[in-house]
Amino acid sequence: SLKENQINFQHGLELYNKGQFKEAMTYFQALDHPSYEILKHYHLGLIYVNLGDFEQGIVHYRQIREIPAEIQGIEYDRLMYGLYINMGSALQVLAKHKHKRLYEEAVECYKYALQLEKSDPRVWNNLGNVYLELQQYQKAIEAFLKAIDLDKEYPEAHYSISLVYESMSNYTKAIEHLKEALRWKSNNKTILNRIAALSFGIGNFEGAQQYIMTILNLDPTN
Repeated sequence: SLKENQINFQHGLELYNKGQFKEAMTYFQALDHPSYEILKHYHLGLIYVNLGDFEQGIVHYRQIREIPAEIQGIEYDRLMYGLYINMGSALQVLAKHKHKRLYEEAVECYKYALQLEKSDPRVWNNLGNVYLELQQYQKAIEAFLKAIDLDKEYPEAHYSISLVYESMSNYTKAIEHLKEALRWKSNNKTILNRIAALSFGIGNFEGAQQYIMTILNLDPTN
């Protein structure tokens, strides 16, 4: 009954929020009312991803996209944005370790998310990272620049776009964006190391040495 589904969903949600994923799974699996169909697969997908089973998580995410319109329920529009972001992220992980063809599906997920909400820099950054993996560098640059345009203080996008420029052997532009990322993450050793290495690569030995000295002077416990 609808009442039983409401109770099971509430119990499942409480356990999920406590990080008790396997216990929560039982309650979500028991949901059988059409109005809970999306919530069921959405949370089962989240659980499997949290447990590291990305393939099974994707199975549940894909099922949401196949639910007929007449039983989608009032939660459909609210959940789809989160679904496409989570699904895209899970597909990226699977693509990196198993099937590179899944990157194309990740691109589609992020595009669907952007149709629902175009002003989230995280989605543009994620989309750019997929294009980077596909070696579609111009599309990656466009996505990262869009993320930066939406949030000037977004170091992750600056760092990501630097990877594209480095892949294109445009080390000067890569360094430029790494320095932007450094403005918000001044003690980040990964960024400092990359600037030092790229500076050395373009013959700026003095600049490289300065960044190496900065790294050496950082608190080793950080």
